[in-house]
Amino acid sequence: MPIIRAAVPADAEHIGRVHVQVWRETYPGIVPQTILDTMSVEARAARWHDVLSNQPADQFFHLVLDGSELIGFCGGGPARYPTLGLPGEIYMINIVKAAHRKGVGRALMHRAAQSLMASGHTCAGLWVFVENHNARAFYRRLGGVETDIRHTVEFNGDPRPEMAVHWGNLSTLAANSR
Repeated sequence: MPIIRAAVPADAEHIGRVHVQVWRETYPGIVPQTILDTMSVEARAARWHDVLSNQPADQFFHLVLDGSELIGFCGGGPARYPTLGLPGEIYMINIVKAAHRKGVGRALMHRAAQSLMASGHTCAGLWVFVENHNARAFYRRLGGVETDIRHTVEFNGDPRPEMAVHWGNLSTLAANSR
């Protein structure tokens, strides 16, 4: 049975490895291949160490472990961009492909909803690449509502569109992710 716990700076190397692995498994054809090919575990680990060492009290980052193996992580807190349209945000959910369709994503989304509600948020959203059809279907199954709100992420000048997905009531996300 996977265990979910708070991430700490000592986890940075493992998070960096999983971050790169998940992006390479998930984003071919969505993110430019040159970006995926040049991702560095060391650079991601250093970034994660910095993030977790300087984490504001109103943000959360959780890991999911299968035994001692890190198989996913999520994070969230106050919305980073006002264009999201809601005050709370799930910043990311990353799960290794081998753990897909085993309840890991639901468990992480449930923990994210609980963490956001514990911080006083009643609603939240997230950004998802428009071309990430699997993630979009997953969010819809959890009661997420796709919106017309868009923004663009640029990778070395190559724009990729993202859309906002909303949960107008985090209790819905918590209930649907049990």
